[in-house]
Amino acid sequence: MRKIFPKVVRKIAVLRAGVLGDFLICTPALKALRQAFPNAKIILLARPNLVSFIQDRYPYIHQVIGIPFYPGILNLMKEYDPRETEKFFKIMEKEGFDLAIQMHGGGKYSNPFVKKLGAKFTLGAKAVDAKDSLDLNLHYELYQNEVIRNLEMLSLIGIKTADFQTEAFVLEKDKKELVQALGQAEFGRYLVIHATATDPRRYWPVENFAQVADNLNREFGLKTVLVGTKEEGKTVKKVEKAMETPAINLCGLTTLGVLTALLSRASLVIANDSGPSHLAVALKIPTVTIFWVGNMITWSPFFRQNHRPVISWQVLCPTCNQSKCHHKTSFVKNVPLEEVINQARDLLSRKSSEP
Repeated sequence: MRKIFPKVVRKIAVLRAGVLGDFLICTPALKALRQAFPNAKIILLARPNLVSFIQDRYPYIHQVIGIPFYPGILNLMKEYDPRETEKFFKIMEKEGFDLAIQMHGGGKYSNPFVKKLGAKFTLGAKAVDAKDSLDLNLHYELYQNEVIRNLEMLSLIGIKTADFQTEAFVLEKDKKELVQALGQAEFGRYLVIHATATDPRRYWPVENFAQVADNLNREFGLKTVLVGTKEEGKTVKKVEKAMETPAINLCGLTTLGVLTALLSRASLVIANDSGPSHLAVALKIPTVTIFWVGNMITWSPFFRQNHRPVISWQVLCPTCNQSKCHHKTSFVKNVPLEEVINQARDLLSRKSSEP
């Protein structure tokens, strides 16, 4: 028997337990959800290392809870303890959710997760390989913009919005921590470069990033700030060594809060398809992002006045010439250097001519 959507919605759970960019593309839907249910408590079930960043930063998210290890959703580098997972679901059941929404992929693993929350009504996406159905399912196709996917999902319960802008907010503590991290150094106008990504197939050559930075430094007087995690340090160092102009290397030295404050003051961000690029878009800072064509469909920002995707049309693996393989060869290395420079030049020229 099909469940009826609850007449009163007091508490909502939303599952999105991916990395930073995965969360940011959910913000338009989370905002629309709050507007539709202004008196409901919205709880985000997120990746544990994002909890402190998200909590108290977004006015439409009341609470953020880090999820435990769960196959296919969160694979931690530690021994799996089923007791920890079962304890989590028992706590969630006691929350008494009226609505639980799955915004985490096609549902093969995430739909069983959401069903275990014990909500009165469940909503989410369902791909052909997902065995578990929720109470209301949006057909999942890989190549759909992620922002639109989440908003289409909400439309199934009557929620409509024309606001597609992802959001990020700079807190006062972020600004203070930025000053503490950098001392009293005054950057003036600067360019931020993020030369890595979670998938090495999205890496544009480090030499290209270096040439872009040198070119924009000479033409616009922009200082270059290099960012990344501690684990990305070797790649970021290669960019710095390849540059002829000086750079400020902050790789491994910024929390997500500090990175947010840093990006919010940037003149331009140039990056692979990665978290810092999506964060800059959410902050409405101009970006040039190198996209593989498939990711361009699912992850590209909508607006072009300040955001310029530069696309690689490479559809077969450069190593084996197959569409599916295990090679980690870059699919974006052939993106023309001059195209990235020209897009950056246009954005900077437009910004400098604004009143």
